[in-house]
Formats: sequence, structure tokens, C-alpha cells
Amino acid sequence: MGFFDEDDTSQETAATVVNTDAQKEVVQEYALDYVLVMERYQAAKASLTEAEEALIAAIPAEMREVGTHSLQTDRLFIQSAVTERWSWDQSVLKEIVQSDEAELPSCVDFNFKVSKSKFDSANEPERQVLGAALTRKAGKPKFKIEAI
Repeated sequence: MGFFDEDDTSQETAATVVNTDAQKEVVQEYALDYVLVMERYQAAKASLTEAEEALIAAIPAEMREVGTHSLQTDRLFIQSAVTERWSWDQSVLKEIVQSDEAELPSCVDFNFKVSKSKFDSANEPERQVLGAALTRKAGKPKFKIEAI
């Protein structure tokens, strides 16, 4: 018998679903557990976000600047790591790169990507030209906190 033959009853049994009251009770119990855990997770996530925002506001300003910083209290060692975030102004990049003769149709969306490593290794005139489109700012601190 082939896979699509009409006499093959194994396909029919695999698709049969048992809907007993006992099975529905088990599914309901697990679904309710899932809902409760998800609610607790969402509440914990919100509390964690609030605590993180309060910690960011409380740490010294230099710990919010790019780099790795540490602070030790009598009970904790707190380390913050802040990365530098780069964003490129697409309209400025388009003005820098696009030639006058090649005008894009209005239905074409074009995004430029600048490699940070290649930008860093480019010669100074290229970096100055492209630098007009670059905005650098500190990212959000990431914390590592250890009990002493």
C-alpha cells in the first residue's frame, strides 16, 4: 500500500482526537497553570524593568558613560558595561553617496549600511565625509551584581 492509497487506515487513526472529559480537565489544568505563570512572569518582568530604571537613575553619571565601570558597597560589587551605539542618518548617507545622474524612483527604498570596523579603518578624509551622518551615543547599561 502506498502513502495515498484509500485502504491505508493508519492515516485515519493518526488524525483521530480523543476528547474525553478527563482529557479536557487535564488540558484545562495545564492551561490555567500556564496563564498563572505567564501573569507572574509579566509582573516580574515589569518589576525588573522598574528596578533597572531606578538603579540606572541612582548610579553615578560616569557609570552611564561608554565603558566598563564598577562600584563597591559594603555588601555588593556592582559593575556596569555601557556600549556605544551608532546610528547612521540615511538621508545624509544618500546625499553623500548618490550620484547626481542616478535618481531613484519614488517607489524604491534604499538603506545604506556602514561597517563599523571598515569605517574605523578607513582613511581620515573618508571618515570625515561619512562622519556627518553618524550619531554616537551611550547604550543602556548592562549590570553584573555580586554579593561580597
